[in-house]
Amino acid sequence: MSAAFKAEKEKLEDAILEQMRDVHTGLQTLNQNLDRLNDVGEELQAIAVSWTNYCDAMHRAQTDATVTLLED
Repeated sequence: MSAAFKAEKEKLEDAILEQMRDVHTGLQTLNQNLDRLNDVGEELQAIAVSWTNYCDAMHRAQTDATVTLLED
C-alpha cells in the first residue's frame, strides 16, 4: 500500500469512528428522552385513574342523593 492510500484509509477510519460516536451519543440521548416520556406517560395514567375514581365517586354520590330524595 502506498503511503497516500494508508493516510486516506486512516482518515476514513477516523471519520467512521467519529460518526459511530455521534450515533452512539444520539442513541443515548434518544434512550433518555424515551425514559422521560415513559415517566410522563405513567404520571398521566395515574392522573387519569385518579380523575376516573373522582368522577365515579361524584356520580355515585349524586345517584345516592337522588335515591335518598326519592325514598323520602
